Amino acid sequence: MGANDYGNLGIGDIKGKGTARPSYAVDIAGAIATAAGGSVVTKSLHVNGLHTGPHHVVVSVRAQLQDGEAQMFTLGWGAARHGQLGVHSAQRRPPLFYSTPQIVNSNVVRELGPITAISLGNQHTAFLYATGHVSGIGSDRKGQLRGLETLEGINAIGCTWNGTYAARHTDLNGRCEVLATGSNNKGQLGRTVITADSTLDPVQFPFASETHRLVKLACGSEHVLCLFMRSDNGAAEVWGWGWNEHGNLATGSTEDVATPLRLWPPDTVDICASRAVDVWAGCGTSWIATEQDIT
Repeated sequence: MGANDYGNLGIGDIKGKGTARPSYAVDIAGAIATAAGGSVVTKSLHVNGLHTGPHHVVVSVRAQLQDGEAQMFTLGWGAARHGQLGVHSAQRRPPLFYSTPQIVNSNVVRELGPITAISLGNQHTAFLYATGHVSGIGSDRKGQLRGLETLEGINAIGCTWNGTYAARHTDLNGRCEVLATGSNNKGQLGRTVITADSTLDPVQFPFASETHRLVKLACGSEHVLCLFMRSDNGAAEVWGWGWNEHGNLATGSTEDVATPLRLWPPDTVDICASRAVDVWAGCGTSWIATEQDIT
């Protein structure tokens, strides 16, 4: 439901900011049948994940086909001009957009599967595989794909509009590092030195990796949140950095944050009374779910 200017809805070439009908159904089964040479989905179609960017969508599904074989498929629709949905061999260059689901066609995606996580930026798409490797397709104009193919042992990935982030544990005790590449004009890479150019390097947290265990990485439009569990007392902390024009990092100002800053618990909240349990990051917004014991 909603805008379909770039084929965002995956329902065909119906343009506009809104339509008369409240909702439409995306024909995933039909796209798989076309890709499988007419072998239709007969028994089941399970959506493992649906991932959205500003103007494109990627889904991973498991389908039981007519011949009885279950297969995994990665499909996408929406904006495609920068190759964020793959490059199809019959075309010299991708079209502006796909208005119906297409198989995400990439040699790397086929070779490294199975895929365990997918994240979308504005003009790029990143994939995490069960092997711990990462790949990316689409625009690399801001360095958002730079060095991803060299990564190993990755546990989680995330994308801002123009950046890619990857987290991995460095030992069995939960020590981890978060690596980042892409745009850094707003401090999105979490480093002391802000430059327009980027390299794939660790985010510079102001604490030793053995003191904090990463629970979740959440990427917004151009800012990032991390939920940690402290190893010394089990307390949960939320750290964030990057673009802060709308106060989405809760610093009391709208100045950007170049290196990670603790957002939760704030100084006014008793660390034992309210615990952060989850985080999400949106377009200029941040969300922290907390729980509190009631006695």
